[in-house]
Amino acid sequence: MIVPWVSRADDGAVHAIAGPERLVLQTPVNLYGEDLKTMGEFTVGAGQSVPFVPSNGPSFKSPAAPIDPFEALETTAEFWRQWSSRCPEVGPWTGIVKRSLITLKALTYAPTGGIVAAATTSLPERLGGPRNWDYRFCWLRDATFTLLAFMHLGYYDEARTWRDWLIRAIAGSPRQVQILYSVGGERWLPELVLPWLPGYENSSPVRTEADLRQRWREIADESHADICQYGFDSELNSFVPAYGSKRLDASLLLLPLVGFLSPDEPRMHGTLLAIEEKLLIQEEFVLRYESEDGFDGLPAGEGAFFAV
Repeated sequence: MIVPWVSRADDGAVHAIAGPERLVLQTPVNLYGEDLKTMGEFTVGAGQSVPFVPSNGPSFKSPAAPIDPFEALETTAEFWRQWSSRCPEVGPWTGIVKRSLITLKALTYAPTGGIVAAATTSLPERLGGPRNWDYRFCWLRDATFTLLAFMHLGYYDEARTWRDWLIRAIAGSPRQVQILYSVGGERWLPELVLPWLPGYENSSPVRTEADLRQRWREIADESHADICQYGFDSELNSFVPAYGSKRLDASLLLLPLVGFLSPDEPRMHGTLLAIEEKLLIQEEFVLRYESEDGFDGLPAGEGAFFAV
């Protein structure tokens, strides 16, 4: 934890500098320092707005010019209104669908087109448990579902931009494809654990982490045949998450959704029955997988999900 050097500029903005980083806070409220904190007291009446505008940048460069917060707010709101207005009507769910689309769009990094899985890190699957992951990265699996949602509703620009991002991220060899990248396409993503943060509800640790179509089709067909042959266990009458495994994983229910097999295919029917038998709780909640023997290196017990 670093205590920044805090100063006030001639225009009243508060600057906090620590090493290479600068944080600037602009507001008409009179601010003052107290016990290593920046404080301010003010009254807001009905219909009034009091802006607080933070910005950040390198400490060794001059800060960016201040913005008009009210003009910026209206410009931003107008962009989202126009963007979401392209969504087709889907009956009584139109409002909900638009709100979901806005959320997915907000997870897209505009400069590159990379789509992060979530905007937060280390939210626990179970309060107090260690299953806390950092999804502020571009996971190819998660991004695929986001792109399907976009394209089903006619938002193809986002898909094209993401495709361009993916081509740059993969670079020259499809054999080097990773399961996740950073928003810029970076490959080296070492995980950090932040021991000084307690985590949400004391749940620690807190972590921070085209001309080829025919060839891709051939690889996909080979993979499909291989999985059907070695990824299905005849004794369990179910697909399994790894070759030779005798375990079940609820993610197998996604196989029909991604077009791997038809939902009425006998092997999918068997997989559904097996998951219902082993992973269904109270006839409505689903465990991701069986974790009681600690095979994944974590304590037994996992949060259950409501499948939709």
